[in-house]
Amino acid sequence: MWGQKAMGKVLGMSCSDKSLAFFINTFSGLDRYGKILGLSCDNANRTISARVLLKGETEPISVCIEEYEMIYETDSAQFLVKSAGADRQWVDVLLQDAAVGKSWPVPENAVGFLEGFLGQAGSFTHLDPI
Repeated sequence: MWGQKAMGKVLGMSCSDKSLAFFINTFSGLDRYGKILGLSCDNANRTISARVLLKGETEPISVCIEEYEMIYETDSAQFLVKSAGADRQWVDVLLQDAAVGKSWPVPENAVGFLEGFLGQAGSFTHLDPI
């Protein structure tokens, strides 16, 4: 389940680039479930932490991709989630069942954008007041 190390990366950080959270909120279909309020990426440790407000929830949930990998093939790229967790048990179980060990295709026109963001270690995105 959710580690203290990951939680500290999301809480109390300053704002910076909003572009990845905007991209995910706008183009991923996440808006059916809620929205990302804040996002932190640590490329050196290959972690992505987020505060997410899910529909039907009154408080944001902290979610962490604790290890990821970009997989490049001849004409495509995939984003692989190796480990993930959340501070709510039901979300943590859902992540284990639906995300860990799974990979998702990265659209060709988004590969450079995603690589650029993942290279900005320690950045934090804040879209709404928390």
